[in-house]
Amino acid sequence: ATNELEVEKVKMMTSSADSGQMSEDEISSCEKVGQPVKAGLENMLRMLDQKMKAADGAMKDELTQMKDKTNAIKKELDAAVALLSRQRQSFATAEMLKQASEKVDKAEESLAACQEAEMP
Repeated sequence: ATNELEVEKVKMMTSSADSGQMSEDEISSCEKVGQPVKAGLENMLRMLDQKMKAADGAMKDELTQMKDKTNAIKKELDAAVALLSRQRQSFATAEMLKQASEKVDKAEESLAACQEAEMP
């Protein structure tokens, strides 16, 4: 139940991506919440798989239901993590474009200064 709440929290935190680019702080905050939840869900799935090997009958049915629910929660988290990854890539791309633009501006200024110096 705790993992389910944490996944909902991550989904709510990533909802700002619907309106555009998230800030680096927002992305980092979401990742900090999401990473331990993902690890917890993966551990739970491994544990359920191990218990299912030894279980039979009603116990196996109950474990299967738990595994299905855990997989559904993990799928939601994976979607949020993928969104965060796209947001981080988009943020990095914007930063690179900004740096490239600044370098082009400096190069153009240097070229203009060279041209002025060469004039008679």
